[in-house]
Amino acid sequence: MKKLTVIRLLALTICCTLLLTGCAELDRLFGGMFDFSGEEIGAENSMVGDEYDEGVVNGEIIFGGEDGIVAIKPNTTDNSDTTPTTNNNSNNNSGTGTTQVGTANELARFRSMTSSQLENEYFLPALIIYGELDGLGGIDCDWNADSLQKNGLYYQKVRSSQPNLDASIDFSKYENFRNYVYTVFEKAVADNILSSQFFLNHNGNLYLSDMGRGSDIYYQGCSYGVTKVTDTAVTVTVYARYVKGEYQDVMFDDGFELTEDKIETEPFNFTLVKQNGNWVFKTFTLWF
Repeated sequence: MKKLTVIRLLALTICCTLLLTGCAELDRLFGGMFDFSGEEIGAENSMVGDEYDEGVVNGEIIFGGEDGIVAIKPNTTDNSDTTPTTNNNSNNNSGTGTTQVGTANELARFRSMTSSQLENEYFLPALIIYGELDGLGGIDCDWNADSLQKNGLYYQKVRSSQPNLDASIDFSKYENFRNYVYTVFEKAVADNILSSQFFLNHNGNLYLSDMGRGSDIYYQGCSYGVTKVTDTAVTVTVYARYVKGEYQDVMFDDGFELTEDKIETEPFNFTLVKQNGNWVFKTFTLWF
């Protein structure tokens, strides 16, 4: 009986050794995808092979094993290819979104600003940046540089110099662009712009997914005027001009002449508030 028991124990020991050896071999082959404790690691977000599409996979690629097994760890930051950093220097203009009181000189200047001054100093930068969300294509990209693909969109590197924007800023750097956006729009609006899928931070560089669209063929331009000034807010009205509805179907016919009586004006009001020392748009929308 004792001899039989010893034989059984010896057989059990051999079986356990073979089992452990097999698990180790499986672990080597599958790159640690399973930990053999009953817990599956990354099963829902894993794939086999050494090829993957950056435009589909959003997250950290974790390689393991000799046969190219990888696991994907989802990343909650959709518009950044780099780990977010905190910028505590004076160039960070994001601030707290607290509205400030304008100085007497600032308010007096608003009252005397011309249409062209309002356009160049406030509306043109806002249209260039905000317009990218609607495909206006105001930001210049370097089309000779390699493009990136992420989340099904193609991105192109932005040029350092941008016409009609601050010439002293290198807009090819994401942090510079980010800080500039907060000097044009109120914090909540700027946050929404920067979190959109169209702007991408890739290794500190700014990339743009440029989705061009057509223009409103009935839009005939606009003018700007300050219509209200208080200590904490300035209302600017955009007087947009459109072809009247009854002429829109015939405006391209032979012999049609577009005269002033066939154009109507529609006003759009925008509010500027002072935040972090800058007069910024509290809300913004496109009118063409």
